[in-house]
Amino acid sequence: MSYEEGSFVLKDKVLPKSIVDIMETVVMADKFPWHFLFDSAVGNSKNAHKTYSFFHNILMDRQPVSPYFDVFHLGALQIMEKFDIDISERRPFRIRLAMQTSYGEPVVNEPHIDAPIPHQAIVYYFNDSEGDTFFYNKDKSVYKEISPKRNRAVLFDGLIEHSSSKPVNNPVRIIMNIDICGMNEQIGQFKQ
Repeated sequence: MSYEEGSFVLKDKVLPKSIVDIMETVVMADKFPWHFLFDSAVGNSKNAHKTYSFFHNILMDRQPVSPYFDVFHLGALQIMEKFDIDISERRPFRIRLAMQTSYGEPVVNEPHIDAPIPHQAIVYYFNDSEGDTFFYNKDKSVYKEISPKRNRAVLFDGLIEHSSSKPVNNPVRIIMNIDICGMNEQIGQFKQ
């Protein structure tokens, strides 16, 4: 079984240049507080020595958890509107920044879903880089690959397993992950 093409919507130039520049300046600042994550996705990879990454949570369980909330929440809402998501009906329950650093060789992280509930997910790419995002069929075969491109975003069904990969020649790959559900839906507690 493979997913329908309608399961994915890819858009370039999703944010105005002024917003892109502000968010990029914040995440690239020397003092921006990135947190180390031993295993990028599922926490039990046999290649964890290669799949480490860095993260910064902006919103968890619909609650702001970052002093940078205003900057990135505004960007997330604008991205959602670009995908015609009605923000009066649906809102992010998690916004997370993730940074992969080069390992010097191709490394694909473990397939995962962000939350075990029906939701939509958006991956927003801050920079041009290697480090494709892979989407998987139920049998774990790769269905689709999306390459990072500055100011690009992909919207997809959040229950589709996906994985990031590390850049090889670029020093970093930085994304914003936005998980979205209805305003009245129960979301539970999520780690990272």
